[in-house]
Amino acid sequence: MSRNAALSEDLLHSYIEQNLRRFMELSEVMLARGNLPEEAARAYFKLLLEVPPLWYEEPSEELETGTLAIGATLDTFERLKPHLPTDAPDQFLAKVFYSDIVMGAVVQNLLIVWYNGWLHDKIAPASAYPFALVWEALSARAVGMPGPYFGSWSYPPPELIRPPGSASEDT
Repeated sequence: MSRNAALSEDLLHSYIEQNLRRFMELSEVMLARGNLPEEAARAYFKLLLEVPPLWYEEPSEELETGTLAIGATLDTFERLKPHLPTDAPDQFLAKVFYSDIVMGAVVQNLLIVWYNGWLHDKIAPASAYPFALVWEALSARAVGMPGPYFGSWSYPPPELIRPPGSASEDT
């Protein structure tokens, strides 16, 4: 089995069901937001399991299975969870994960998939695509989703789009 060998559909489904809650918890911390939709989480988790880096410890002839990269990341998160600082736990975890080239790539992919609804050449199913966080960041609706009414584009968005880190309406 090579480093880029994909998991079978059955293994993929089983792994997602066993680890979905942990994936959602890590996503909520890294995105600094709660109540992420489970349907989107399931689809985005599947995308993460289909793109490199797949393996943390590569399978070999002696070792039939390896450690999945997302699995190593989730295990590290579980170990660190009781020790997370109450202020900026995402920044603390980013320092830990980005110090490891494989886990750093996994976390980077996690952020990309939650914001874009796609990763590399893999696209989330249509049912999960509207949950991509980019639409909220742009105060827009997902492409192809119905808008509120004809002509709504001529009015400003319901929430002003501000530069990251700005807190007031004056900036």
